[in-house]
Amino acid sequence: MADLTSVLTSVMFSPSSKMFIGGLSWQTSPDSLRDYFSKFGEIRECMVMRDPTTKRSRGFGFVTFADPASVDKVLGQPHHELDSKTIDPKVAFPRRAQPKHWKKDFICTLWPWHSLRKGEKVKLLIVGRKENGLWL
Repeated sequence: MADLTSVLTSVMFSPSSKMFIGGLSWQTSPDSLRDYFSKFGEIRECMVMRDPTTKRSRGFGFVTFADPASVDKVLGQPHHELDSKTIDPKVAFPRRAQPKHWKKDFICTLWPWHSLRKGEKVKLLIVGRKENGLWL
């Protein structure tokens, strides 16, 4: 019997080899992004997102590594600078893994005594109220 925390952790935090790179300079190209991150491991795909109309950089991009362990290497380094600008690499979650209305508020703690049998589905109802920006 698996506990609820481990089930949710395995679903939400399975190893990802794709990273979101925020804070890019307007001058950063896919080639310079690839050059910087290639020191952490083999890169499968690298892109700088551009506005479809103006073709100008939107200031962020994505890097996909061949090995998910490369993501840990990137995250293990506290400071990243590219084209004279501090950049912010984060693990990229697939859109399908994110809830429709993703909120960054802390909602609740899952208690360790909750457990699930393999294949069992759970529906959670979280009740609370927001006061001074905090959920109670």
